[in-house]
Order: sequence, then C-alpha cells, then structure tokens
Amino acid sequence: MVKTFSFFIRFVVCLIIIPEFSWAASVALPVSSKIIGKPSEDLISPQGKHWDAGSATAWAKQGGDLSSLNPLPSKFWQDKKYALLDPSSGLPLPLLQERSLSYPEDGQIVLFKDFDNKAPFTFYAKVQNQKTGQYYRMAMSRYTQPMLLRSALMRKLGYFIPAPKYYEKLRVKFESKDQMERFLQRAQNESGSDFETRDWIGARDDQSFILTIESSTLEYTLPVYSNLNWGISLNDKNARQSSLIELMSRQRAYRAMIVPFVVTNIPESLG
Repeated sequence: MVKTFSFFIRFVVCLIIIPEFSWAASVALPVSSKIIGKPSEDLISPQGKHWDAGSATAWAKQGGDLSSLNPLPSKFWQDKKYALLDPSSGLPLPLLQERSLSYPEDGQIVLFKDFDNKAPFTFYAKVQNQKTGQYYRMAMSRYTQPMLLRSALMRKLGYFIPAPKYYEKLRVKFESKDQMERFLQRAQNESGSDFETRDWIGARDDQSFILTIESSTLEYTLPVYSNLNWGISLNDKNARQSSLIELMSRQRAYRAMIVPFVVTNIPESLG
C-alpha cells in the first residue's frame, strides 16, 4: 500500500500546484495546522514497532524514507485489500459480521423511511428492504461516478468503507402521495437546479405511490463503516469536530486519504 501511496502523492502534488487542474471541489479533507510539517504519530518502524512523531523524525534525519512505512491498523484502515465483489453472489462484499447481508435485487421495491443528511448536490434518503428488513442509504447525486470509483480505490488500499451498489432503476414505495411529493421536492432542492434535466425520475405511479429512480446507489447504514467514499470526512467549521480533526490529522491513514480523494475528484466534463 505504502509504495502505491508514495507514487500517488507525487502525482497529487502536481495536480495541486498546477492551476489548470483547479477543479470545483467536491471533496474535503481538513487537516489541523498544528501537525503541518510533522510526521504521523501512527507509523510502524522497519522492525515492526510503533513510532511516535519524534522517533519518526529522528529516523528521517538519518536518511530514512517515511513514505515507506505503514501506519498502525485503525478503525477505518487495515493493511489488506478488501474485495469489491463477493464471487458467490455478485454483490458488493459486506465485511465481518455483515457477510450475511445483501442488497435488493434490480427492480425490487424498497420502502422509503426517512430523509438523511444533506450534502452538496446530493440527495440522501433512508430506505428499507421489504423482504429482509435491512436499511440502506439511497443517494442521487451528480458525484455518483466519482464516488463509485473512490469506493473501489479506497477498498483496494485497505480503507474500511462500504461497497455501494449502483442501480440503473430502483423502485421506491411511499406511504402516501403527500410523502412522495415531499420526497420529490426535497430531492430537487438538494440535488441542484438541474434536477429535471438529469431525468432521475424514470416513472411515477400515483395510485401505488411508487417512484422509479434512475441512476442511484444504495449503501449499508451500519455504524461499523467509516463513511468516507463520498469524499467528505470531518467538518472543520463544526466546533465539536475540531478536536477530532486534530486527533485524526496525526494519523497517516487519515492524511493519506488526500490521494484517493484528489485522484477520483473527476469533473463531470470528463464523465
């Protein structure tokens, strides 16, 4: 993993310093200014011991290459590659105790349960598999393609995140026509002014209260996952998260996310 990161970091630096590559930001990775210029505090020495920032600095001054060191395993990163698909089912592979879970089949109806968090040009909703009772987060977004690419890359690099499933058509059932209309209104407000031109609503059944959504994704809503594949980590404008940002900024696994974040921050014009 580290050798791969070492190559990508050089590439990312080029993207950052060349003005022609100044894309509209759809990703965010806040880093505490207190750690700029300091080594990570979660590095593993060539002998397999945990090094603090001081030990890492001393080794670097002796000619050691810090980019050749792996960090300690953490909640959201491990030194392994996570499979993208479960060969037995063809579905994105859930991890650990979630292996028995699965996504709805194409064309299957899911039940709308509630609205979810807001994000730029993205609409989230909570839906439920009426056959299994499993909950998912549904997303309609102009960032769907970069998110899918980022998910695949980050799982290959060892990040512990969901493997989302893409649906060309997903049928969502509502309790009433009023609930369905509120869903449409909020989806339009949160997805952007071009909601109509993107043809996300393929069909609507006002008798059964069912919408056919085109080009959407489902993800597991299990707390064990770190939800990083949308390119948004912590909010540096949230006072309650500032201390967490400072803590996370000390970790190599967190800092290194700038690589898959930037590499997969692809403008729509290249879609």
